[in-house]
Amino acid sequence: MATAVRTRATHQSKKTKSEHFGMAEWLKSQVKWLRIYSVWLVLTVILGTTYLFGDKLFSVFDHPITTITVQGQFSHLDRQSLEQSLTPWLESTFFNADLIQIKTLVEQNAWVKRAQITRVWPGQLVIDVEEQIPVANWGTAAYLNPHAEVFQPNEVSWAAERSMLQGPSDSSSLERQDILSHMYATQKWLAIRGFSLEHLSLNERGTWRLGLVNGPEIELGASPFEARLARAVRTYTVLAPEAQIKVASIDTRYPNGVAVAWKDIALAAGQDPRL
Repeated sequence: MATAVRTRATHQSKKTKSEHFGMAEWLKSQVKWLRIYSVWLVLTVILGTTYLFGDKLFSVFDHPITTITVQGQFSHLDRQSLEQSLTPWLESTFFNADLIQIKTLVEQNAWVKRAQITRVWPGQLVIDVEEQIPVANWGTAAYLNPHAEVFQPNEVSWAAERSMLQGPSDSSSLERQDILSHMYATQKWLAIRGFSLEHLSLNERGTWRLGLVNGPEIELGASPFEARLARAVRTYTVLAPEAQIKVASIDTRYPNGVAVAWKDIALAAGQDPRL
């Protein structure tokens, strides 16, 4: 009899626990749906308010653009001129200013590598500009940047720290990179020996030619040309100073020597000694 009572009590206890567990799960589901309903209600209120009063809210926050600021470290770019070119955008407002169009306009300036534009409420546009860095002159009318990309400002100047590079008219990016790499290596090699590179060129036939600052032209032939350049420099440096100034060019395209062309002979023939 006692055993039967205990069995009935145990069964009732399990039943009570099961009912409590079921009630807890039901409450959790109700809370979950209550949260979903609350989010839906908030979104509905927001969307409804925006629909009814959107134009008024938009006008409250959409202020006229009053300031356009150009930021960056500039050595060549005319900041004032660039800002003046953007003055028509002062007629726009904070939200309707077309940032893509403004970015395109800014990057049309040859000295601008890239631009990033940020809205600053209530009425400012901030333009962060990365300036192009000219590491070499490309021909007589353009520059190369460190990535061997050609850019062409309205005015191209000469500087002692920049060599002039030339390549085939249809030079690819890889070919320009190769020419730039040869320039860096040749500049370093010459500097150790007290010389400076004035220009370096690669023609359509794949042959190289360089000119020394206050020195002769050197015909180098195909790459690699380091050994032939060393031979030319050795030949030039053993000459007396009064003889060095008369050297027009040194042709290293011979297996066992060089050919030296003299300015006096070139002038007597009616030729430009630098050609």
